[in-house]
Amino acid sequence: MPYPQFEGKHVHDALYSPNDSLEYETRHGLGAFPAWDSAILFYQRRLLQWVVQSEPTASRAGWWADQTVFTLGGEDGRIALVGDFGWGAPMAALVLERLGALGVSRVVSIGTAGSLQRHISIGHTVVCDRAVRDEGVSHHYLPPGQFAHASPQLTARLHAAMDQSTLGASWTIDAPFRETVEEARHYQEAGILCVEMEAAALMAVAEVRGIQFATAFAISDSLAELQWDPQFRAPETTEGLQRLSRRDRRTRVVAGGQRWPTAVARGRSRAASCGTSRRADRTELLRPVTRDHPNTFRTVPLRRREASASRPRRARSLGYGRPPTDGRPGR
Repeated sequence: MPYPQFEGKHVHDALYSPNDSLEYETRHGLGAFPAWDSAILFYQRRLLQWVVQSEPTASRAGWWADQTVFTLGGEDGRIALVGDFGWGAPMAALVLERLGALGVSRVVSIGTAGSLQRHISIGHTVVCDRAVRDEGVSHHYLPPGQFAHASPQLTARLHAAMDQSTLGASWTIDAPFRETVEEARHYQEAGILCVEMEAAALMAVAEVRGIQFATAFAISDSLAELQWDPQFRAPETTEGLQRLSRRDRRTRVVAGGQRWPTAVARGRSRAASCGTSRRADRTELLRPVTRDHPNTFRTVPLRRREASASRPRRARSLGYGRPPTDGRPGR
């Protein structure tokens, strides 16, 4: 049986396009969006809030209920910060389609992944140049094939910005609770570095729509020993996320002369979800204001954490009761 089940669907036109969808929603009150040309995708609400609190931004209602999208640098900025859309291939693909319809031509996605290789340890950073298409979305955009590919130039720029990162392939799958030992062993032997849930879909959409796309991961859990080893709260994971995020003083990643947002470059990226950030030479701890408001933060010098490290209750609070992925199973 072919997949998609309607064989040869790729030669046929779609019933409607992202432009049609935006036009309909605009007629019903969605309103105009800024003239973005680049975007960064966030899979974690707390991370997006931290960047917004740290940088000048302009905000407006997003596409879904209670969603807000931001423009870095204020009303005249050209970089969109988009999050609060959930996780997994279908939703990420919808977001990328809408960004493309708005004229965005460059997108970078930062996330976490599970290692498949023993030398890719917890906290290591991986720049993904291709992804095994073991999800469903990419097959509706591209003819059958094993891999979807990231944009070479943007990926090279992203890799050049990374310290101690590995360039290679990931395995994209929709069903983390159906990752089997046999599959993990197969992809491990094939040299696939890690497993995640969005990359192949985003690469396929970007290829069809002519969008430059790149993605990188920090390793937060491991299947390298053919059993699941979750390390979402480990210090190594936090350090890997910080390395993944410090960009703006060394390279232009998003292209067009625009530097990586300062908040992301200073460690205020997905690393925020693990509890730490780095500003200049001073390390800080990012903490919820109250237990009732776990997504609202204040910063505390790390020396307070060091002074209280012997207190178990304090140490447990660093994870906020949830892994960096907001309870996301696996990646």
